[in-house]
Amino acid sequence: NKTAYDEDADLEWEHAGAADMDGMGFYNDVFGHTPTDELIHAVGETLARHATDKVRFYHLSGDEFAARAESKEDLDAAFAAAQAELNTRQITLTGHVPDGPQVRVRIDGLGLTYGIDESYERADAQATARKEARTRSGERAPKGTNTGRVHVLGEEEGNSVRLGERGTSKAETLATLRGEPVPQQTPAGAGVSISEADESRAYKVLDAADITGDRRIDLMDRLRAGR
Repeated sequence: NKTAYDEDADLEWEHAGAADMDGMGFYNDVFGHTPTDELIHAVGETLARHATDKVRFYHLSGDEFAARAESKEDLDAAFAAAQAELNTRQITLTGHVPDGPQVRVRIDGLGLTYGIDESYERADAQATARKEARTRSGERAPKGTNTGRVHVLGEEEGNSVRLGERGTSKAETLATLRGEPVPQQTPAGAGVSISEADESRAYKVLDAADITGDRRIDLMDRLRAGR
């Protein structure tokens, strides 16, 4: 936790890490806080398994995690191993769709984005940059949209249906689960094609305005979606 992270400053290890789970907002809004907490707990457990005598992990709040390490190489290896394990992990949970039914779903892997630097603040900024890069490459769904990792489980063993493609809107996902007509919305990230030059100019504007973190990611996602 945050207290343990602060106390371990006495270790005088030179490297810090910041990480969070991909898709927390989507899982929260579609399935509820309790199932989402199960996913966050799974991330924490996985990170803990890859801690060593030279690498320590801490749960700060929500889906935010921190780390301290004696060397950057050790921390990068631990994060990468945890990321690889989470990417192949299957988690079954029960969620209650807002104004809809209770559903059993299987999450096929959890995404993790991390950064490493000399302080937590700089590592967090690096993690934000990685989120943007992973979103641009299609590896990560734009904020608040379908992660593409969810399968709805049927009553019969082994019967499941994938709940939409990566990047489809939350409104479309909720309508599908409620059995309602799917709204005609453009998936975030697929609305318009912007040039590298336009994207570069947008980043320069955000830099000049000192807009960082989730707000920066949200604005870029909206630009790509043409909203």
